[in-house]
Amino acid sequence: VTLMVPANNNVEVSEILVDDLEVLDGETVDLAAGTTRVDVSVETVDPDATYAVVGDSGLVLGENTMVITVTAADGETTQDYTITLFVPSNDTAVTSFVINGVPSVPGDIVLVDAGTESVDVEVTTRDENAKVTVVGADVLVGGNNDILVTVTAQDGSTQDYAFVVRVGGQSADTALTSLTLNGQSVAD
Repeated sequence: VTLMVPANNNVEVSEILVDDLEVLDGETVDLAAGTTRVDVSVETVDPDATYAVVGDSGLVLGENTMVITVTAADGETTQDYTITLFVPSNDTAVTSFVINGVPSVPGDIVLVDAGTESVDVEVTTRDENAKVTVVGADVLVGGNNDILVTVTAQDGSTQDYAFVVRVGGQSADTALTSLTLNGQSVAD
């Protein structure tokens, strides 16, 4: 008597590890900025099942789809497990600053009329997902006012950019370059 025992068709997994972090099917894994590949290990319920991984290398900024295909011992039954790998940007670069309609660069002194209490600060970041915070643009007083623009990248890294807004447009410098009295040069 010959008994034919069909091969197991179990495609379940007991554990999926991505860079030693346990994940589940359909989950998103947040990676470090600059990550281009991950290490993947899979433990199948049936030790005779096999698996193949696609999408664990060549990672780019943003969402990357990784698919783990488990093939049962019968060689025919398969199951896909999909994991999203998210690589955040560390880009804090700015392509343009416009303060009260004036194109500016960090360190500039922007002159505004006396009595101006606030200025509009427009910031265009190279990475559209970066966050911008502006401090000091809405509490101006006469004279020099410091404006601080902080750009926060997706990975949490930050870059500060500083400007000065001078209300009244006049210089805050009160030093004399020369002094004359009745046509005679005198010392200060």
